[in-house]
Amino acid sequence: MRNDSVKPIHMQEFVQELKQEVSDLLEDISLDLNKLSRSSRSLEVVRNSLFRLREYINGQPFASKEEEIHYFKNLAPSFYASLFYYLKEYNIEFEKQHGSLERLESLLIHELETTAKFYEYHQQFYKYYYEQDTAMDERIFVRDRSENAMRDEVDVIMGPDFCVGCYWTARLLANEQLKVYLKRELDLLRNPLPAPSAVNGGEDLKWTDSTTDLVELIYGLYLKGSFNKGNTDLKVIVSFFERSLDVKISNYPMVWQEIKRRKKGGTKYLDEMKDRLIQKIEE
Repeated sequence: MRNDSVKPIHMQEFVQELKQEVSDLLEDISLDLNKLSRSSRSLEVVRNSLFRLREYINGQPFASKEEEIHYFKNLAPSFYASLFYYLKEYNIEFEKQHGSLERLESLLIHELETTAKFYEYHQQFYKYYYEQDTAMDERIFVRDRSENAMRDEVDVIMGPDFCVGCYWTARLLANEQLKVYLKRELDLLRNPLPAPSAVNGGEDLKWTDSTTDLVELIYGLYLKGSFNKGNTDLKVIVSFFERSLDVKISNYPMVWQEIKRRKKGGTKYLDEMKDRLIQKIEE
């Protein structure tokens, strides 16, 4: 078996560049104050990225079975995870604007139950994936195997890219993000916050820096232990900022990984904040 580190770099580079492009576009879209419009635009970006990904792969046949496994196990799932996530988010945001509160609550509960059932049915795969096992890779992360004999809407969505391992991984990643979103929306529905104008004298506060900057700030506060003497989960802090600032923080663990990969100036936002504070103090 060839090691992933010696795979042709062109495919890896193309996927990473495409992923960064999608991340940048989604970050820009996150400033859209209309949540339904934001979901619709995000979905379009993800669909376009999948079209380009498939087009590239179709023009660059896999050099080996190992390369095919690497693609379906490590590269393609994150794109399909975004597709599955934004399909669900769009449906919920549409329901929020056009449906009743009762229908919305029922939909949120149903989607939470669906994510829980998927975990129950695929516990062994969750363990296989997170333990980075490889024993079944040649069965579930390649096309044209008997394990891929699904004939439903998933097969249609993923088309020629479908293999059961890629689908399971994409659903796993999407569900992790969906659970946070669904629980937050259900909590907001059952415990609505007062209108911003009621608590700040009529002036709404909107986050106008990038989502990456906000993630950097949140992780700094979390690691500093600034809330509840450090006895607070990161996802609770993220949810607080999303509610308070009416901003969507998409896949913050992935954003954090991008921050960690900066070659220099890893704390760019906090450094700039510090510089401005020092300048003001010295004045």
